[in-house]
Parts: sequence; structure tokens; C-alpha cells
Amino acid sequence: HWQHSLRMRVLLAATAVLVVLLALLGTVFYLGARAELVEAARTEVDGLTEQTARSLAAMLDSVQVSGRTLAASSSAVGLQPFNLRALLLATLSGDPDIG
Repeated sequence: HWQHSLRMRVLLAATAVLVVLLALLGTVFYLGARAELVEAARTEVDGLTEQTARSLAAMLDSVQVSGRTLAASSSAVGLQPFNLRALLLATLSGDPDIG
């Protein structure tokens, strides 16, 4: 019978070893690729976080400059409602992000 054949047993053993090696190789490849993808994602998130922080800092600086400019301008024009309205309208038209 083929079940008692030495050739068949050697062939089955070799096939089993190859299947195990292939599974091991696939697992190692998967883990390596996964580690690389996770590292790339972390690097990208860190870069985006830094970029967002710089953008937010620049926006806050712009708001501070606009506030100081508005305060200095309003003290120069006095408290006349017409002058204050013109100053506020000029500020709004000068910085579209305010409105």
C-alpha cells in the first residue's frame, strides 16, 4: 500500500516541513511589514502634529498682532461711534479670518 511506502512518508514529511517553513516565512514577512507600516504612520502623525502646532502658533501670533493693532488704532481715533465703526469695518475687511 501507498500508506506504508517509504517514498510516500518522506514526501509527506518534506511537504509538511515546507508548509511549516512557508507559514513561518509568511509570518515573519507580515510582522516586518506591519512594523514598518506602524513606524511610517507614527512618523507621519508626528510630522502632522508639528505642522499643526506651528500653524496654530502662527495663527495665534496673527490674532495678537491684530488685537494690538486694533487697540492702538482705537485709542488713536477716540470713542466716536462713527470712527470706531469705520475702524472695525476696516479690520474685518483686512483680515477675512476674523468674520
